[in-house]
Amino acid sequence: MLVPLYTSYLNTAEYGVIDLVATTINILIPIFSLNMPEGIMRFTIEDNKGKKYLSNGIIISIKGTAFLLSLLFIASMVPSLCNYRRYFIWMFIGFIMNVLYSVCQNYLRATDGISIMVVASLLNTAVMLIADILFIVVIGMKFEGYYIALFLGLFVSIIYMQSRVHIFNEIHFRELYDKTICKSLLAYCVPTVFTGLAWWINSSLDKYFVTGFCGISDNGIYSVAYKIPTILGVFQTIFTQAWSISAIVEFDKNDKDGFFGNTYEMYNSCMVLVTSIIMLFNVLLSKILYSKNFFEAWHYVPSLLFATLFSALAGYMGGIFSAVKDTKTCAYSTFISAGVNIILNIILIKKLGIIGAAYATLVAYVVSWIIRVLASRRYIKMRVSWCKSILSYALLFMQLICANTVSHHYGIQVLIIVLIVLIYIGNYNKIVKAAIKYIYSIYKNKKKGRQRYL
Repeated sequence: MLVPLYTSYLNTAEYGVIDLVATTINILIPIFSLNMPEGIMRFTIEDNKGKKYLSNGIIISIKGTAFLLSLLFIASMVPSLCNYRRYFIWMFIGFIMNVLYSVCQNYLRATDGISIMVVASLLNTAVMLIADILFIVVIGMKFEGYYIALFLGLFVSIIYMQSRVHIFNEIHFRELYDKTICKSLLAYCVPTVFTGLAWWINSSLDKYFVTGFCGISDNGIYSVAYKIPTILGVFQTIFTQAWSISAIVEFDKNDKDGFFGNTYEMYNSCMVLVTSIIMLFNVLLSKILYSKNFFEAWHYVPSLLFATLFSALAGYMGGIFSAVKDTKTCAYSTFISAGVNIILNIILIKKLGIIGAAYATLVAYVVSWIIRVLASRRYIKMRVSWCKSILSYALLFMQLICANTVSHHYGIQVLIIVLIVLIYIGNYNKIVKAAIKYIYSIYKNKKKGRQRYL
């Protein structure tokens, strides 16, 4: 939603710098918070000591925050880093705000506060939009305006969540500190740090390679190319927030009721169709979202869309490992794919330019998905029609090739969408029927409510 604003009022170099700082913040979060927000969520779901896990998780995060502050202070004293000092304070504030926001969100997920989470997310977006218009458009601030708006959105959302459920009110660190709980949290969370690090390599390290090999302006263009796949990422985020909890509650190694297999089939079929539709409208969306200086970003969107699809599917399999508390397999699979990503980035960006980074990211996520699918068989027997899945991925790959040509071959792309619908017609029928049934039940309940009132 904010992409047109950024591409209109920021040039490619300015946006490239903003994105690199954001990318750096994203890697600081798992390393120095030790992924405590995720650990808090995981243990709070199945234990009545929610406040204890929350307080001990925050204690560990505070120690990590102090360590990060020390490192940034030391880094600011290094002469060769003097040109980057102005960014350190923004990185530190960004780290604190994101960790607090994540703690609140994950605690609410674990305690059935989904509706509050949704309102907080909408509030975050609304405040950020208003602040962006004020600071970037009206006042004319660039880098600083972007981050002030970002932090204001997070801050207002945190205050809202705190006011609704008083997350931090009952925390007394001295009374609630528990070495056993801290050990349990660390045993679960430390492997996820490596998973987060490797996942960051897959999703973000390519931006540093693009900056190094092609320049900061090209990184601005490549970073903007990620914005259209973010549309697909919204579907992924909504599903993942519900799935991570359902996987824990519903886990059955034999999948007797077909819950895991059916859910994967439905999720996969929806994500494939949405990916295909977005790919079809890629150029149109690029014309709407990107200003002239950024328009060439459309070239990289199809590959990044495909990469986002496999990132989502690998994330689904990650929910299974989370259910059995096997975070090591997630770390293992992600690190292998990260290694593939680094090697391919070095080779492909030198030879192909920016598009090489997109190809490297795509291959890395496919590798991660394959490893997790194979590793998951140790824990669960999912009944999935892999032939249909592979056929749909092959069709998507054909569409990717068409979408990257100058003429885009729209007729072939539409035909591919039709074929995907035919492959998954049974799944789509179930989804439509379930949606109609749900809407009808809401209508029926409202009608009953009106009759009672009358």
